[in-house]
Amino acid sequence: GVPPAVLRDFPLVQKVRLVQYSLKAKLGVDAVTIDATGDHQFVVKVPPFIWIGEADRKIERVISDDGVLSAFTEQKTESEQLNGIVDDDLKTKYLENNAEALRNQAEFHFTKLARSIDPDAELTFEFHG
Repeated sequence: GVPPAVLRDFPLVQKVRLVQYSLKAKLGVDAVTIDATGDHQFVVKVPPFIWIGEADRKIERVISDDGVLSAFTEQKTESEQLNGIVDDDLKTKYLENNAEALRNQAEFHFTKLARSIDPDAELTFEFHG
């Protein structure tokens, strides 16, 4: 017989499933450390940002294009593929693409919080990761 590795790249047996989707990623930090360094002076140490979860996943469209002989090839089920949309690569991309916004939000949030307690507070931020 023909080895399966040869057949895998043969167009008539290939299966293609394109999924158009949207979701809201929840990104944040685990624990921030704030150390006083002097009068009204603080250092805010922010650990690496993390993927917390997702919300409002919407599958807009699923388009399948199966070759004529594709019934003889393996493919994950549609539900397995949809559940695999959010993998480590996607999480990393979301974190990288939103790094600047996350830093800006952290600086804004913790500065506002500190100044609600001490109006003269001056913060220095150290971002790790």
